[in-house]
Amino acid sequence: MANSPQYIENKKFLIQLSKQVKKRDLHNELGSVNEALKAVYAEQGHFEFNTYQGWKEMGKQVKKGEKALLFWGRPRKGKDKEKPLANSDDFKEYEFFPLAYLFSQKQVS
Repeated sequence: MANSPQYIENKKFLIQLSKQVKKRDLHNELGSVNEALKAVYAEQGHFEFNTYQGWKEMGKQVKKGEKALLFWGRPRKGKDKEKPLANSDDFKEYEFFPLAYLFSQKQVS
């Protein structure tokens, strides 16, 4: 999934949106890029965010055809399996931020 064309497009979109909030200096004012993204989405009327499963557990259903709002997920650790460290069978570890797909109160019934 992480290498699917849709995932790559979503990541590009989120990177561009993140750059925009950084230009507006919202991330410093609000404390994080995700908080700044919430402010941008709030301009469109989105205020309460949850995962698909989270809304389902609350007895809500995401409306058919709604597209998730993109945020950065919690950092995760990964290993570069293509480039082992010099003189070792170990692989370089790194941290990355996956995409998080959330829906707002406007997208559920």
